[in-house]
Amino acid sequence: MKTPNYRRLYIYLVATVSWLALLAGSLVSSHFLARGLAAGMGLAATLARLGGPAGLGFLVAIIALPIWATHWYFAERAGRPLTMAGAQERASAARKAHLYIGQAAAVFAMSVQAGFLLYDLLLRILGGPVSPNRPWPGWPLALAVGGALSLLFWAYLRWCTVRDDDFGQEAAGAAAVRRSYFYLLAGLGFATLAAGAGEFVRALAWAWASVPFPAAWQIVFARSVASGVLGMAVGLSAWNRANALAYQAPEAELHTLGRKLLIFGGALAGAVAALASLAYLLRHLFLGMFGLPLSAEQAGWGGLLGIAVAALPVGAAYWIGFGLASQDDIAEAKETPAAAVARRLYRYALAAACLTAFWFGMTELLRLAAAGLTGQGAAGAPAADAAAQFSTAAALLLVAAPAWWAHWWSQQTRARRDDPAGASERASPIRKIYLYAFVAAAVLVSLLALVLAIYRVAGGRFGLPWAEALAVMAVAAGWWLAHALVLRGDRRLAAHDGLAQTAEQPPQPVADQTASRVAVYDRAELASLANAALSRTSSPRQPALVVAVVDGGDGRLGAALLTELRVALPLVTLWPIGLNAAAQIAMLDALGAETPPAVPADALSRVAAIVGPADILAPGGLDGDAPPELAAVLAASPARKFLLPPHDPRLRWVAAPDWPLELWVEYAVAEMTGYLRDK
Repeated sequence: MKTPNYRRLYIYLVATVSWLALLAGSLVSSHFLARGLAAGMGLAATLARLGGPAGLGFLVAIIALPIWATHWYFAERAGRPLTMAGAQERASAARKAHLYIGQAAAVFAMSVQAGFLLYDLLLRILGGPVSPNRPWPGWPLALAVGGALSLLFWAYLRWCTVRDDDFGQEAAGAAAVRRSYFYLLAGLGFATLAAGAGEFVRALAWAWASVPFPAAWQIVFARSVASGVLGMAVGLSAWNRANALAYQAPEAELHTLGRKLLIFGGALAGAVAALASLAYLLRHLFLGMFGLPLSAEQAGWGGLLGIAVAALPVGAAYWIGFGLASQDDIAEAKETPAAAVARRLYRYALAAACLTAFWFGMTELLRLAAAGLTGQGAAGAPAADAAAQFSTAAALLLVAAPAWWAHWWSQQTRARRDDPAGASERASPIRKIYLYAFVAAAVLVSLLALVLAIYRVAGGRFGLPWAEALAVMAVAAGWWLAHALVLRGDRRLAAHDGLAQTAEQPPQPVADQTASRVAVYDRAELASLANAALSRTSSPRQPALVVAVVDGGDGRLGAALLTELRVALPLVTLWPIGLNAAAQIAMLDALGAETPPAVPADALSRVAAIVGPADILAPGGLDGDAPPELAAVLAASPARKFLLPPHDPRLRWVAAPDWPLELWVEYAVAEMTGYLRDK
């Protein structure tokens, strides 16, 4: 297991904390000083304000500056040299965390001050009421100075990030930090934009309905415009930058966790807002058609009705926009297992919520119809209660039914495909939980309705009349049958998949284990490998992640790589390829398997990654163990090649440190782990 670099963690942790303190102290002191100068106090009187909060901020900044500068100096001293050690330092997750946390804090401070500045300017232009605590021109000047200071803080760290020369090409933890920064900023920006847009639409609804605003209209307008402009600027800039990086490396970036959380989280929030608002408005419409009086909360445009009117278009826009983004990602790059889990959670969760509302609405409508036709249960109930129940049930039915069908059918068509993607969808635990949960719920609802009906017929005071119980049982039975048939179809297709897989895999002859332990590739076999790789148009499917370890000589490097890879990546298939008998035996001993792995003849053209010493690329390298044909095979293979320093003393990597073999192996395994986890 790789030991954490505690020195690096300490340096960047202290640098990050002191940087945040420096930013906060600088902003506080600059605000107070700018307001003092704008008020005409003079320099002496303004500096005298340092005895108050401005002085505390100034003191924090003065103390934090040398602490940050000292630790950042040590970090830069380790990361600036153009050596392998310097590159490792620049690519570390701790360094990226410092750079991106500092940038995020600066962007947040700059955005908040820019938003307040825009709000104040709009309020003054429109002639709205201004707080006496925000005098002109001190308050706008303080915000402008603070925003400019935040911009300088952000620009310096941004320059350091670009100067590291790996922007957009980070690996493992460093890439995760960069993604978190951009997608978190995009999410916060889009949330602020949604709040501003919703407030603006609600204000338009108030004006259209000629309803007095709950506050001065200038305040509402300035607040909504400032929020919308700020959110759009931050959200779109972060999203566009993240998109540009993602489409530069779609296989590694388009299906990462941070991107999926933003896309599916935004789509889910938009769908919930749009569907709930639409259902509320439809219920409001039905109640008005029945002539029922509305409560003050329902009737006021400033209450729930105004919120629903505002949330409907904004939620629908986010729902559609993020939904299209998820489809574009799937069309651009193959969906990873983790991304498939996120997609299923979103689709099945929304389908489950919509189906529950659909089920309730259908049950209520049939129950009301049965009670009305038979005169049971609802005979003595007020007509207003029945109308309110009908309005709620009809609104839920009209909204939830198409929404459920859209989300369910998209997954159902995927699960019915006769390919590996369909088999994976059918075997998904999320799909099985969804189906079995509704089957169980349907059985329980049917039994409960039957028990209540029998109890009522037997003279009990509680329960359901037989007509209403029959309606409840009919709806539940329908959903039970529908989901049971889907489960039956999944099982039949799964059985078909198993038979087809058995038919495609004929029995393999048992090989002589003694001979296979010393089997190596000779020159004739490598020549045939090269011709096969160069002329290959397709290859049989292999496990998703297979790594080939190539070595010659005594096989010591290959054995060390296999030992560490087996621990770090237990689910990855490892294929040892020794270029002589001694290397093959050493590598097989490192695996420790009783049965040697069956390495196919065209292994190097079918793996996800190849690792070995750099000598394998040089014809005649490894004292002749690496023939020219091997270089042709490696050149034709689409796998990522991870190369360690060459064994041959005549070959030298420029600026490579004189590390021991164990340290080179450790870094190689760490880099391969990050690469394979992103695939």
